[in-house]
Amino acid sequence: MEIDRHGNTCTVRVKDAYADPGRFAEVFHRAGLDVKPRVVPVSPSLQRSIVREGFSGQPGHTGIGAW
Repeated sequence: MEIDRHGNTCTVRVKDAYADPGRFAEVFHRAGLDVKPRVVPVSPSLQRSIVREGFSGQPGHTGIGAW
C-alpha cells in the first residue's frame, strides 16, 4: 500500500484489498489519517471505487455511495 499526499488530499494505492486489515489501519494511522477501510460487497459498477457506507451528512442520504 502506498499513500501519496497532495496538499490536503491523498492518493492511496492498494495492491491487495484482502491483506491484513490491521496492517491497513497501521499504515493509515502512521500517515495521520483516521481511516478504517474494509472490503464490502458492491455491484459490478462500483468495483475499484471508493465507497462510503452510512450517513453522508446530508438529510436523506444514507446507504452506499461512490466517489
